[in-house]
Amino acid sequence: MATLWMMALTGGSVVGLACLVLLTWLVRGWGCRGPIGWRLDLPRPVAGAHRGGMALRPENTLEAFAHARRLGCRFLELDVHLTRDCRVVVIHDPTVDRTTDGRGPVAGFTWDELQKLDAGFRFSAPDGETWRGRGVKVPALDAVLAAFPDCTFSVDIKTANPAVFPALAQVIEQTATRGRVIAGAEAHCRYLRWRRTASGHPAFFTRVSGGLFWLFTLLGLSGLLKPCQQTLQIPEYSGPIPLVTPRLLAAARRHGLPVLVWTVNDPAHMRRLLDLGVDGILTDRPDLLMRVIREFSTAKANLQA
Repeated sequence: MATLWMMALTGGSVVGLACLVLLTWLVRGWGCRGPIGWRLDLPRPVAGAHRGGMALRPENTLEAFAHARRLGCRFLELDVHLTRDCRVVVIHDPTVDRTTDGRGPVAGFTWDELQKLDAGFRFSAPDGETWRGRGVKVPALDAVLAAFPDCTFSVDIKTANPAVFPALAQVIEQTATRGRVIAGAEAHCRYLRWRRTASGHPAFFTRVSGGLFWLFTLLGLSGLLKPCQQTLQIPEYSGPIPLVTPRLLAAARRHGLPVLVWTVNDPAHMRRLLDLGVDGILTDRPDLLMRVIREFSTAKANLQA
């Protein structure tokens, strides 16, 4: 019987070790290497506008990004798809149905056809202001990158179309924004495809690698990791489980990873996260976030005085 237990324990240890090695391999990104020396060069705490601040202006539009910038945000999060004629455009959904007056997949439209749609058609602001018929369009990524030269962009690749990866890399090179664009995808397979296409570009953690980084941190094993991503963009919670903890923030700092938490719209949660020491927050309500950051900065300055 003792021999059987020993064999079971040994077998379990081997399986556990194999799982640990596999998880480490996953978090490292299958050997991908990020650009040396890239860093998020923005004052802390970073104020990030999720889809340009989608509660205040039509999401992922030039109007949204411009409004967020006027409020003080210099980190703009957006999503990209590819048109039928291979134009990289800024829109979240695979179809135009939810945000415009059109119907059908983004990939079914040419750029010119997409420009005939009203991207403010279905939007109403918190005060009830409507944007229908005001000339809001689905923008091209190159136009957005060029319009805000002092901003950093987080570009989430929402399509698995293989043509999007070289097209995105080309846009970044043509607009000379490599130092201001951090791109990737929640889906790990798309992230890997992006890193193979543009190995010298900064990237953020995926849902898989970010979750595994959290797990290794929880187990006290984050020192085993050598992440190749440049920012940890993570939700505040996964269901009822808080993901952003002092232990996770300490582990991220040891690896030189800024932690940006999404998508936080409650001022009380914003204050809690700033007190914890997060590097930045992404929100649909940049107006509320900027107010909280000003209050936080004032209180911090008073304590240091």
